[in-house]
Amino acid sequence: MFLKIVVNVLLTLTPYKKMKSVNMQTTSEHKHDQIGTRSEYGIPENVKKEINKLFDLRLKPKAILEALNNMTGIKAPSKRQLNNYLYDRRPEKFGRAAIYLGELEKWIFDRTTIPDDENEVFVFSYHVIEAEEPSFRLALSTKILLNIVCSTDILHIDATYKLIWQELPILVLGTTDKTCKFHLLCLGVSTNECQEDFQMIFDGLKEKVLSLFDHVMQAKVLVCDAAYSIRNAFIAVFGTTPVICMC
Repeated sequence: MFLKIVVNVLLTLTPYKKMKSVNMQTTSEHKHDQIGTRSEYGIPENVKKEINKLFDLRLKPKAILEALNNMTGIKAPSKRQLNNYLYDRRPEKFGRAAIYLGELEKWIFDRTTIPDDENEVFVFSYHVIEAEEPSFRLALSTKILLNIVCSTDILHIDATYKLIWQELPILVLGTTDKTCKFHLLCLGVSTNECQEDFQMIFDGLKEKVLSLFDHVMQAKVLVCDAAYSIRNAFIAVFGTTPVICMC
């Protein structure tokens, strides 16, 4: 097929003179033989497979390049090529880094039904605020974990930055038995660490234990840091001042 191409070339004579327009055309056959293919300019499929294997091992880009350079028959890509490939690869494997509030609401709604499987996670309490500065709080657990509440009056609660989601600390609530072994009761996530956030977890926990196991939760000991927000939330829900053990 013959393709007619008209190329408009702008020639600048001097910064103070007019631009001249020159029209050029050709009726020769238009081919892309010399342009090259994606495999020549990108990363070959066999190299991608090796990169994926190394990426699944959680290796850093520098370590991936070193490993590729030591492989026979593999031409390692440039650092820029590798970074670009991994940039596209991460969302495919781990999902998008950020989540929209509407997506979060749907995720919560899909998990509010109490499952038959006692080991399946569900959301037992949540609150989403759609405002100029949106915020949310949620708590999740399983029936088998919530059942532990029926045999304890000790609660441990803290926000840990060692475990984060969407750059927010995870609120961990649990208990200890007579051998001082820790048992997780539930996890929470909140955009804040105010009294209302901890109160939602305590209140949701108390309500869900009552509805599932017909047990009135009566916590007496609270293991936490010196935050008044946690202590005040405990008093608001359980109606009594706890014995506080600092952690």
